[in-house]
Amino acid sequence: MTTSQAIDNVVILQEQKELVDKAYALELGGIAEALEDQFSNPAIFGSMTFEDRLGRCLRSQEETVQSQKFENLYDKSNIRRRIYLNQLSPNAEHGLTEECLALFAETSYIRQFVNIVINGPAGVGKSALAIAAAIEAMKKGYSVRYFRMMEFAAVIDAKTENAFSRFKNQLYKVDLLILDDMGGSILTDSVAIRFNEIIDARYNAGSTIITSQLKKDSLKEIIPEGPIRGAVTDRLFRKNDIEIRLKGSSWRGQQLEIKGIRTK
Repeated sequence: MTTSQAIDNVVILQEQKELVDKAYALELGGIAEALEDQFSNPAIFGSMTFEDRLGRCLRSQEETVQSQKFENLYDKSNIRRRIYLNQLSPNAEHGLTEECLALFAETSYIRQFVNIVINGPAGVGKSALAIAAAIEAMKKGYSVRYFRMMEFAAVIDAKTENAFSRFKNQLYKVDLLILDDMGGSILTDSVAIRFNEIIDARYNAGSTIITSQLKKDSLKEIIPEGPIRGAVTDRLFRKNDIEIRLKGSSWRGQQLEIKGIRTK
């Protein structure tokens, strides 16, 4: 006689439980969950073909793998809150166009190593848009690192030569680098030199999104005048790089403000 056992208060056959346990043991959590669902609901799935039931298991596993990959990328991104593109709506008054949202949804700019500057006055959603772009990129499997620009400058300035070299190599491998709120202060000479090294290493290797209250053509002014300024401008603020200008009054404290879900 075939015995049975309960999984989450639902009775299934012993051999079915063994299949579920085996799937979990092989780290096939998506397949295991799909099998549990099918075994626990024979009235729904009993009439389906083997091919349909197998297809459901494989799709479940694919979704699980994608979700796990996203979570791993998110944990490494340094982003502390989740904002999604579908939380943002086109708003001509604020300069947020359908084309802008489509650009971030399609993510081809990352494959083409195009840099993007999102500028506008304080509180109009520059950071929210950059974070939503980052979340979308990670959903597509791209690696992301996020820094506030003041934090980024302090980090690269404090590192020893060896530590900085390792940090630069790490950023070289990152698909999308986000530098939030650039332009608050002029970089010191030492920071500008290291900043240029990072930008040079990432040239045609990754994309960068910058948010700032300054326009793209004015961002070079935060770098001390000299050869370094020209080198950074030539790699980070090229003619084919994209500028998105948000406008209007501050969203903070208003209905338009998107705070996101804090995760860290």
